[in-house]
Parts: sequence; C-alpha cells; structure tokens
Amino acid sequence: MSRTSMILAVAGGVLGMGSVALAADADRAYAAELMADAASRTSLAQGGAPGYDGQFYISDAAGNFRLNIGGLVQLRYYANFRDGDTFVADADDDDDADYTGGFDLPRAIINVAGNVISPDIGFKISGDFGGAELSTLRGFGFDDDGDPVLTGSGSGDFNLLEAWVKYSFGGGQTYALAGQFRAPVLFEEILDPGMQMVIERSIVNEYFSPGYTQGLAIGHESDAFRIVASVNDGANSTVPYDQESADVGLTLRADFKISGDWEQFEDMTSFRGSNNAFRIGAGIHWETGGETGVFGSETADDELFLYTIDAGYEGNGWNVFAAFIGAHSESDDAFGDEDDRDDFGLVVQGGVFLADQFELYGRWETLFLDDDFFGDDADDTVNFLTIGGNYYITPESHAAVVSADLIWSFNETAGLIYDPETTGLLGSTDDNEILVRLQFQLMF
Repeated sequence: MSRTSMILAVAGGVLGMGSVALAADADRAYAAELMADAASRTSLAQGGAPGYDGQFYISDAAGNFRLNIGGLVQLRYYANFRDGDTFVADADDDDDADYTGGFDLPRAIINVAGNVISPDIGFKISGDFGGAELSTLRGFGFDDDGDPVLTGSGSGDFNLLEAWVKYSFGGGQTYALAGQFRAPVLFEEILDPGMQMVIERSIVNEYFSPGYTQGLAIGHESDAFRIVASVNDGANSTVPYDQESADVGLTLRADFKISGDWEQFEDMTSFRGSNNAFRIGAGIHWETGGETGVFGSETADDELFLYTIDAGYEGNGWNVFAAFIGAHSESDDAFGDEDDRDDFGLVVQGGVFLADQFELYGRWETLFLDDDFFGDDADDTVNFLTIGGNYYITPESHAAVVSADLIWSFNETAGLIYDPETTGLLGSTDDNEILVRLQFQLMF
C-alpha cells in the first residue's frame, strides 16, 4: 500500500468514528429534551393543571393564582292554596283562583372566586339567571294607572349578585373587602342559599333583609369570635323600607363561638357524627338619606335602624336556630308628613336526622307589624308554620338534595306579601294560605 493510500484509509476511519459520535450526541440531546418535557408536564399535573378538591379549580403550581368555579341550580314546584284573593287580583278587580301551581327556577347562580398574585388577594364575582336573590317579599310595584307590576327579576336576565376584592393580613385572620356584597347583619342572609336547611330563608328574614349593598368592609376572625364592620350605600329596595341609595349606611355584626368549629356554622344543618357547637351573634345596620344626590337624583329622605340577635346550637344529627329582628324606620309620606314605623320578627327552627341521609325540619315564625301603619282592620301579628324534610343524595353534602315542605300562613296577608320569586307565598284576603313546595338542588 502506498503512503497516500494509507493516509486516506486512516482519514476515512477517523471520519466514520466522528459520525458515530455525532449521532450518539444527537440521540442523547433528544432524550434529554424528552425527559425535560416529561418533567415539565409532571410539574404542571402536580400543581398547575385543573382539578377538583371540593370545588373545580385552575391553579398555578405555587397556588398564587387560582380560579374556583361554582354554581347553584334550584328547581321548584309550587302548589298554593288560598281562601281568598291576592292583593294583586283585587287591585285589578279580577277574581283570583284559589289554587296556583307550577314549576319555577328561582336560582341559577354562577360564581367564580379565587386569588391573584398571592393567596392573600382574593376576589369573587357571582350572578343569577333566576329571580329569588334580588326579589322583595312584596314582589310588585304600581304603574301610572295604579295597577300592580311585578318587580322580581325572574325573566332569565343575568343579575349581578356579588363582585368584590379582598386583602387578608395578620396571618389571614383580618381582611379588608371592597365591592358589592350581602349587607353583613342578618345571619340567614349571610349564608349562601345553597347552604340553608329549609327550602327557602324564613319569611321574617325576607321581610327585613337589607339585601346586597356596595361599599367597604373590614373583618377579623379568631377562635372565639368574628366581627365585621362596613360603610356602604345602605339597604336595597326591600320591605318594609323601600329604600333607594342612602347618603351613608353603617353595618356591624359580631358572632361569639362558645364551642365547636366555625365551619359548622357555614350551613344551617348538622349531620350525624357532628360535635356539639354553640354560637350567639348580633348585628345592627343604620342608614340615612335625603341630603345628597346620587348620579343626578336625590337620595330617599328616609332613616332606618335595623337590629338583630340570634343563636344557633348544633348537636350530633340535630340543630336549633332562633333569631329576633327589629326595624325602626322614618320617612316622609306623600303629603310630606313624617311616618315612624316599628316592626319586629321572631323565627325559631330546628332539624333532626331520622337516618343518615334524611332530615326532618320545622320552623315557626311571627311578624309583629306596626299597627299604626297597617290600620285597625289589618292583622298586625302574622304567623307562619313550616314543616318538611331533606334527602341528601350524597351523605353529608349539600351538592344534591331533594326537599319538600309545607308552609301554613294563618293570617290575612294580602297587601303584605306577594312573593312568587322567593318564598312562593302570594298573600290572601282571608286567613289561611297553604303552600306546598318541592325542590331539587344541585350545587357545585
């Protein structure tokens, strides 16, 4: 072999070995890339992907950005029996049927909540396609001809309920909140509608409820007590106040826990196996108006002082709740004269589990109305009895519940109550109105 041939052979061998090395390096790089991609996907699956931990969520791996998605659907059937006419029928000079029945979708709520930047900065936005949350107990107004017009919002339109941001500090025990929220005064009203025991909040609650408001709030929670204070626009248009936006509203509520855990009071029931828990609370709300303008119109020349004291006890498969509510209001009538009004309400309710998934409940409530306002001919003491039961499809969960109850209104309530959106009561010109309600609830 010549020297030239030998050089060429050696060079060819070296090039061949280099090609093999380059191919091996390429394989190793591709394998490393695949492993890195797999690790990234594993990391996302561990903390950054959608999931369910009691609620549907989307979150980053650290939990600094999290979006919770929830909702509530309540489908009801009403069967209403009355001895007399409703106030609405009398206003139109028409005879009203003694029976009214049919299906209703009082709530179809969608809400999103969570936190941004850090777990300390929270938010919530919720709205309803039903009409129960924003309707009033007297669910009608009057047009220019004096005929009644429904004021509920059950047309299927979307109505904003809550929209707020919250900053927590002090180890998460203290918070500041701004936006639209439930006025924090009545205990029943503060609890979400899907966490009630009875199909609907009490008639007493609906009569006095200040509803939703807009403003600022600051709160604190310790092991023994909770307190929240708010400055806001005042009560929404609710009976008995018919309020417009106030010049200023001030709200304060405090709850004291004698035993148990705060989580036990996030609903109105107590499943079997629960520990004993006892809570007592009180709230006040004051507002005044008529001195300033709101977007080109003057605020209502009214003053309201609302107050309550309530207590709840939960045992092993049973519970009891009681509340007293009072309201003093001052406003000018159509002739410019000042009307002072004092109304009171009392509600007592309880429930007991007869089986792990079946609960029997009862409620008694009374409205003590201002006799000067309603006159000598109207009933100024109105009583209601409710009895019913719940079947929890999933044990110890409000996610899917079938319920049935009966309300008996013992007194004449025409002109006081017309509430097809929420309670289902229509009022009657005679004593005795009986309402049967059936409901299926799905909450997620």
